[in-house]
Amino acid sequence: DALSSDASVSARVAAGSLTGALAAAVFTPLDILRLRSQLTPRAHPTLDVLGGLRKLAASEGFSALWRGASVNVARAAVLTSAQLASYDGVKRHLRDERGWREDDSLHVTAALTA
Repeated sequence: DALSSDASVSARVAAGSLTGALAAAVFTPLDILRLRSQLTPRAHPTLDVLGGLRKLAASEGFSALWRGASVNVARAAVLTSAQLASYDGVKRHLRDERGWREDDSLHVTAALTA
């Protein structure tokens, strides 16, 4: 298990930060296409994702697919690291200190708390 029960808070924060940043970087083009489709549906009337990405890159340049990515990546890194660390901390506390069983109620409560 990459994040064993002995993993420090800093390791959980680092893992959350890395995974959040990576996901944001990979999915920024889809987020931009979704946003453009919602704001100007007539200008982007496509249900074809790859076609929409190609059209956006052709009309505004390839770099348009990652416009604003740095802010998106930073935001996702901070949010995901905080969520992962708080989820894991709450889950551990409820399980180890309060005697909760490892079941759906534990995971839902930890997720809602995070």
